Amino acid sequence: MTGARDRADEVWKGVGAAFPLPADASNETDDLILLSHYLRQCTQPDDRIFMQHYLPQVLALAERGFAGGHADLRPGLFTSVEMQRLTVRRLTSQSVPLALVGAGDSLGGFRESFPIVVAYFDEHYTPVAERTFGGRFEIRLLARRGIRPSGVFEPLGWPCFRPAP
Repeated sequence: MTGARDRADEVWKGVGAAFPLPADASNETDDLILLSHYLRQCTQPDDRIFMQHYLPQVLALAERGFAGGHADLRPGLFTSVEMQRLTVRRLTSQSVPLALVGAGDSLGGFRESFPIVVAYFDEHYTPVAERTFGGRFEIRLLARRGIRPSGVFEPLGWPCFRPAP
């Protein structure tokens, strides 16, 4: 199993090198690239991020893994009680300081399709910000209860949750 993990780490680093983020983020940076900057700068390298929307490029560029074991939880996919419980078990065993879920109607459909997963987020996370990215992805930022911000990511005005070096 160690060989597979080493290979996965090697591939992950290769993806990061093939599609590097620009060195600096500013208000003029593309929204989704800006979100990648935020996740990379405001979380630990071994943290995982839960993302409701199917935006795998954001986590790949941020060099963060998918939390809960899925790159995409949409109505109709992985909605069984068994799959939702598996997702929650994975979330509880991983370091997941942040979750990015839909806002407005997008969250409503998610809430109806994944009541077990949403109940977990309702109990263990608190909403801290909302923004529309790419002109169409309404995202609500949830932070794990009990973690304290270490600063602010200025281009978004969102709190960081990565301890200072």
